[in-house]
Amino acid sequence: MMNKTLIFLLIILLLGCSQQSENCFIPFPEKLDSLDINPGIEYDYFEFRVGPSSEREFIFRVNPVLDANIKDEMNLKFDSIKVESGFSEFPHMRGFNYVLSQFKNETKVWNTSSELRTFLGEIDTETEAQIYIMSMGFPPIYNDTTHTGVKRKNNKFIVRATRMDHLCNPIITNRYTFSVDKTGHIDTLEIKMIHKDEKGCI
Repeated sequence: MMNKTLIFLLIILLLGCSQQSENCFIPFPEKLDSLDINPGIEYDYFEFRVGPSSEREFIFRVNPVLDANIKDEMNLKFDSIKVESGFSEFPHMRGFNYVLSQFKNETKVWNTSSELRTFLGEIDTETEAQIYIMSMGFPPIYNDTTHTGVKRKNNKFIVRATRMDHLCNPIITNRYTFSVDKTGHIDTLEIKMIHKDEKGCI
């Protein structure tokens, strides 16, 4: 009888967490999969990069109809492009993000939140919804669903993100809950203070 009860409870738990549209938040992954991004533009190759000093790429993809070996060529070309500003400029962190893309002979820089929105096209994956919210100044917290994460609900994404809204005496960190639809329209559902340090500055 005990074994049957345990099996029943396990099934309920698994079913609850598998129905991500209603119950479970997906964490922001430490290593993003480029296949979770479906650009709304034509491309031969694109990279998401971190600037200004490291200039490293953290997502890249070659158009599947092309030779994958063009990555090295494109990576070298993109290394020579200096970008001075970008989206996701967090007040308590240094650096920013931006996207570089190549289509035929045209290279484009996408380094504002509105340009990222154009690059992404419809917001149709969890990763796109999280990156879009991140571009507005909400730093990613990897592999955490206590205060951050994303889930589908009906035809929208519910995204939770945190941000330090006050940096000195007190330091205040708030958790935001957003609704993001496929057009990129955002509604703020909740703002909740999750940390307050009365004496301190960043």
